[in-house]
Amino acid sequence: MFTNFHGFHLVEDYHKWKKEHRIRKNPIGLKSLKLLIAICIPIFLWIAPSEVYGLPGLNPVEHRVLAIFVFAALMWLFDAVPAWTTSLVVVVLLLFCNAIALKFLNDPNGMNMSIGFGQWMMVMVPLTLVLLFISWFVLKKLFPFKQKQTTLKIESDHVHTCHSRKFDV
Repeated sequence: MFTNFHGFHLVEDYHKWKKEHRIRKNPIGLKSLKLLIAICIPIFLWIAPSEVYGLPGLNPVEHRVLAIFVFAALMWLFDAVPAWTTSLVVVVLLLFCNAIALKFLNDPNGMNMSIGFGQWMMVMVPLTLVLLFISWFVLKKLFPFKQKQTTLKIESDHVHTCHSRKFDV
């Protein structure tokens, strides 16, 4: 479908080079070791008692979120898997942690608030939407996009011509 695009072979060559470079930079053994470390340390933090952290009054939910944060930081630092994969795994882990939070809020030994799933969602969905809007606004103010046109110039020996296209943003 995209083979009629004049720069398609450049994109293919770039992705091929990037894959070869990534394999040379991170051999399978080193990549597996990084992945093992990035998984084992957070698992240890997940199952370790709260006293290990040295933070007084750490409840189980905070304990789990700290372990998930360490997992995300190590996965992004080691680059054992692509960043988008790490992001998806972290979102799933946070959803799992939310289930733990709801259980902790309803536990008689915990906070004993008797909050149902519907009540939880009535608070969390609007809060999430408000935080999403605020983060969009902050990013828009901190990193404004002032350029009105984007020029794409592709040079190649393959086609023997130079194509330049302008796109309105």
